[in-house]
Amino acid sequence: FFLNKQTMLRVLIIGTGDHAHALCHLYSINNINGATSLEVAKPYLQQRQEGDYNESIYFHKTSVPLVSITNGLSRAHVVVFAIPSHSIQNVLGTYAHRLKDKILVDPTNSTCSDGPNSSIFDYTTTTTTTTTTSSNQQQQRRWVKAFHDVGAVDLLLRKPQHKTRIQTTMASSCVEALETVKDFAESCLGMSVKTVPCKHVSAMVKHQNSLGDEWVVSAYVLLTIFVVHEIYAVMR
Repeated sequence: FFLNKQTMLRVLIIGTGDHAHALCHLYSINNINGATSLEVAKPYLQQRQEGDYNESIYFHKTSVPLVSITNGLSRAHVVVFAIPSHSIQNVLGTYAHRLKDKILVDPTNSTCSDGPNSSIFDYTTTTTTTTTTSSNQQQQRRWVKAFHDVGAVDLLLRKPQHKTRIQTTMASSCVEALETVKDFAESCLGMSVKTVPCKHVSAMVKHQNSLGDEWVVSAYVLLTIFVVHEIYAVMR
């Protein structure tokens, strides 16, 4: 995957939920050079035909047009799967022929309990082990773990006048894909990206899923102190 300097990078977000809305919001307030195109699409056509889509309609009053998934995939270089992790395998299977030579971005924090091949990382890893040609293996490795550690609410509250950048991490086994998504995030979304080796993807997901554990531990500690205090009061 290579783009020359004259080619406009085209990014498609699959999904119309809060995470997709948040990324579109960042794009609207940070993309000033117009060197990158961003579109958003629902994961399935769902009773609408290709000709029914009016691509002059913008998603949630942002500058991002709402397009059909087939039209969006025909133009996109980068595809962001902003959908629930348990739906990723179905979408990958349905549009496998259209996802050829695309950079696949996984913003989910799925775990093994979410089901088999519930994330792009799991899907590409499993598929790579079963493919026989080097070209297929190279395609399956063109994934990036990104946008998984930023909350939709925090992103939607961002204003153009904010002076600080959003901190985020990314990982991939493909250097070219990682650099492409990193450049998009920094130049069009106002993020500051730290790249980490792809072997830490599982640790990154585990860390995100552990958020909130400290509150549970704190509750148990406070409950224990309360019980000990009450027992002491009764014994006195």
